[in-house]
Amino acid sequence: MRRSALRVATVSVLAAGLFLPRVSAFAAGSAPVAPAGTVLGHRVHVMPYGAKASQTGARNASAPAGAKLTYYGGRVVSHVRTVGVLYGPGTYRTYVTDGVTPNMSTFLTGTSNSSYLSWLDGEYNSVTPTPTAGLGQTNQRIGWSTYDRLVSIAPSAANSGTTIQDSQVQSELSAQIVAGHVPAPQKDAAGNNNTDYVVYFPSGTTICDTGACSMASGGFCAYHGTIANVPGYGEVYYTVMPDFTPAGTGCGTDPVEFNNATSVLSHELVETITDPEVGLATSNAPPLAWYDLANGEIGDICNAQQGTILGSDGVAYVVQTEYSNALASCVVSNPSVTSASAITSTASVSFTAGSAGSFTVTTSGSPAPRLSVTGALPSGVSFIDNGDGTATVSGTPGSASAGTYALNITAHNSVGADATQVCTLTVANPSGGGGGGAATSTVGRDFGPDRYATSAAIARDHFGPGVPIVFVATGQDFPDALAAGAAAGLMGGPVLLVQPTAIPSSISAELAALAPQQIVVVGGTGAVSDTVLLALKAFTTGPVTRVSGANRYATAAALSARYFAPGVAEVLITTGTNYPDALTGSAAAGAARVPVLLVTSSGIPAETVAELRRLHPGRITILGGPGAVSAAVATSLATYAPTVRRLSGVDRYGTAAAISQAFFGSASRVFLATGSGFADALSAAALAAAVDGPVLLSDYACVPAADLNEISRLSANQITLVGGPGALSSAVQNLTACSG
Repeated sequence: MRRSALRVATVSVLAAGLFLPRVSAFAAGSAPVAPAGTVLGHRVHVMPYGAKASQTGARNASAPAGAKLTYYGGRVVSHVRTVGVLYGPGTYRTYVTDGVTPNMSTFLTGTSNSSYLSWLDGEYNSVTPTPTAGLGQTNQRIGWSTYDRLVSIAPSAANSGTTIQDSQVQSELSAQIVAGHVPAPQKDAAGNNNTDYVVYFPSGTTICDTGACSMASGGFCAYHGTIANVPGYGEVYYTVMPDFTPAGTGCGTDPVEFNNATSVLSHELVETITDPEVGLATSNAPPLAWYDLANGEIGDICNAQQGTILGSDGVAYVVQTEYSNALASCVVSNPSVTSASAITSTASVSFTAGSAGSFTVTTSGSPAPRLSVTGALPSGVSFIDNGDGTATVSGTPGSASAGTYALNITAHNSVGADATQVCTLTVANPSGGGGGGAATSTVGRDFGPDRYATSAAIARDHFGPGVPIVFVATGQDFPDALAAGAAAGLMGGPVLLVQPTAIPSSISAELAALAPQQIVVVGGTGAVSDTVLLALKAFTTGPVTRVSGANRYATAAALSARYFAPGVAEVLITTGTNYPDALTGSAAAGAARVPVLLVTSSGIPAETVAELRRLHPGRITILGGPGAVSAAVATSLATYAPTVRRLSGVDRYGTAAAISQAFFGSASRVFLATGSGFADALSAAALAAAVDGPVLLSDYACVPAADLNEISRLSANQITLVGGPGALSSAVQNLTACSG
């Protein structure tokens, strides 16, 4: 047995032997506040202060003699999705708050599908390694990665202060997740966590764990850890990034501090992917994953060794090199273990109407390709990307489904060109003629590898070349896209999402295909920069304009003022501080051709008041319960319309169903989107409005009873899942009901 040597402020950080679990202590009177059922991790894995995280000129050096990572049977992260979290008010570095470009958000976005991560699957998946004697394996491939967005939280008093213990960080993050104040964790097709919360701290805040503290001798520059259980979500991974203001040269000597920060974060990111459960490990066995008993994790072996990687945004970022077992050296990438996608399964298959059928689409390539399909599927048959380089086509074709279907299957990874195959699916009538069971609703899926590609896929579902208008909004927050969905429903165009300073390639391709007559940017320059606005001019011969206000409330009011005349039948009111109640409302507003305006939970902003006075609506409908929009606000709203009603349910799923019931008497098509994030549902709002169908919210793992009851009431015969299997599981695609 040995002590854990993770705190030693040297480059070589571990000695051989077993782990000794440790529990963080709290300062007197600082007991953490966490939801009942939260189970904290008992240790973290640090990047030591004094490791010289980045060197002037960025260098590579040899790894320690005999270094080798061994697989101990724990999980890896299949498709890491990072979420930036600002831990409370205070002064942050501008490269953290996206106040300059490049910044930490562009770094995480630009490197997410770069060669810096693409090679990890070839060496450190948990499918192909020979397990250590007596240990199992989790059978996970390492595939695509995404960056979600940067959010701010307001920590409780018990978890605040100038010195914060790691246990308080875990408790607060758990509470924020359960409350819905940060994007919920997502899982891969097998139910393994995919989300890593990168938590940034303001200047003057010190983070400590078991006596070691940030930015101090004997302490650390950053660390990653694991919350053992967040109620309702299970394991959660997190990374702590202290403020670098007092770092001196202990966390890097590069004269550009941003380079030191990206190097440190890259160290933690790759360690999270290859050994995410280190915060729970108590011995050299699961949940430990890839580890070297003499030298530590993949990044520890290469501390103080840097290189650069060209991000997808064209920016060269400084990263720490990582250890390659295959090359026995510290590298930025190992192209020898990556390969382009190829589809290896049969190009033809047969089902029988009325009988269950299934086949698996298989691929080769590293990292594991992502699979998608276009072309109509038979009624009752679904296509599910399993996230491991395979997809399942399965179901029971309806009795009227006999015929031949051309499935255009695409396999994509970050290496080389996409692979495509036209698979012919033949549905035959059963022998003897008869036809087979009752027809079921067709279940399909619109999605892409990230929120931007998903919004493009949604637009492609319905809108064709020469569309009259396209609304463009940031993909990093919900209010602008929410208001845009209502206007898009009125004007007959889609909503596409962009990054604040760049147009993702998937959006560029869709804009080129749509060739819209005009483009409207929703939100100010902080949401969508002038650089992006100018770039959008290449995709239309018509005008590119901006609708914005001083804040989210003013932007929603400005959009309403531009497109909706006084005397509208109705105005939908929702909170501007949280998204769940708003998601279905955007589609309902678009279908009803009425605007959405925003309020706070306790007041009506002046911009909203002015617009309500101008509109003089016949009715105001509040979306969500008193916790979202208070009774006092509801009373005040009665000043601006003869009738005020409230639509709400026992939870976000019930609220979505209540909104659907109020606005849709029947619908042939229903959209299901995750209730744990905003981007997919808001992108779907314009499409849902165009086909006169609602957007309902689903749990990741199952379909809430409120949804199934509403689908039945509507007599819907087509259900479209919005978002990939990381957002809505295969069980949702099979319409598996939630228990209880």
